[in-house]
Amino acid sequence: MARIGKWCDIHQGVNIGQNIEKGSVPVIGDNVWIGPGVKMFGKIALGDNMMLGAGAIVNKSFEEGNCTIAGNPAIRVNDHGNVWFRE
Repeated sequence: MARIGKWCDIHQGVNIGQNIEKGSVPVIGDNVWIGPGVKMFGKIALGDNMMLGAGAIVNKSFEEGNCTIAGNPAIRVNDHGNVWFRE
């Protein structure tokens, strides 16, 4: 089962899935905004304070967090992340 941090915002049409191996599920940090239609699968880790652009296909980790990722496959597009939750 995937692990999702606190204060995450998950929009419609998002798929969070496991690869074939047992336990190969995404681990999502705190304060992550996941746009509509995002697909993520496998043993990946997403850090805190991130934004995932609509329709992104995430198949690798972005453990450092504090950034925005988008595209297919997802790449880092800026270093701002989810500024709505920063203290």
